[in-house]
Amino acid sequence: MGTTGFHRRARSGLAAWFGLVLLLGVAGARAEPVADADDLQRLGATVRAEGTPLVLVVWAHDCPYCKVLDEQILRPLQASGELVGRAMLRKLDIDSGSVRDFQGRSVDTWDFAEGYRALLTPTVLFLDADGNELAQRMVGINNVDFYPAYLDQAIAHAVERLRDGSLNRRP
Repeated sequence: MGTTGFHRRARSGLAAWFGLVLLLGVAGARAEPVADADDLQRLGATVRAEGTPLVLVVWAHDCPYCKVLDEQILRPLQASGELVGRAMLRKLDIDSGSVRDFQGRSVDTWDFAEGYRALLTPTVLFLDADGNELAQRMVGINNVDFYPAYLDQAIAHAVERLRDGSLNRRP
């Protein structure tokens, strides 16, 4: 077989790879947005009843890393169904105004995030029904390829701490 056969296979393989990338990108773009956390007291009651952690993503509209996290990781994760019965995923925009905190008080979202020392965005918190951290937070995003695995590990750790009742230990 001559070089034309090689080039044809290479172009065909390259086209298939680009098609897969395009398909995954379109699927991620069509995925429903992650819901906002507007009432953490209500969300706390829900995760308490379900026995799952709350995965709270602190983000900002003008944060390019937040957009990458949302579009390439969070939306596809939510669309996959992997979190159903395992964790509740919500976003908190630090510039959105106010949120009802875990005690039912209306607080400024910036102040809420500051209380968790989560002003660098994105910051992912793994919380119990009362707002206690269950796993080590994830600050920023430096590698999209490995981030889902790190996120999965943190969720698993949070679930384990909820189930074994080890909330008195640090995450």
